[in-house]
Amino acid sequence: LKEMWTAADVSVTQAKLVSVDTVKVFAGGNAAVVTYMMHDKFEFKGTPNDDYAKNTAVLEKIDGKWSWIHGHRATGQPPPE
Repeated sequence: LKEMWTAADVSVTQAKLVSVDTVKVFAGGNAAVVTYMMHDKFEFKGTPNDDYAKNTAVLEKIDGKWSWIHGHRATGQPPPE
């Protein structure tokens, strides 16, 4: 996910959190899976995109701080009318 957003072919103009939909904490409070919706505006190889996309983040608490372990972004959909 990080590599996608920082690639030379991508120019991001907006990354707005729309909602946090689920938070599942487990492993004695040391891990979590979060799903959330983003409204992203960006260009990919010069083509503009205006997407709503569901995302998933896997987090782990390391030394008392939450660390991003893995992320996934579903294919973007057009903004709701």
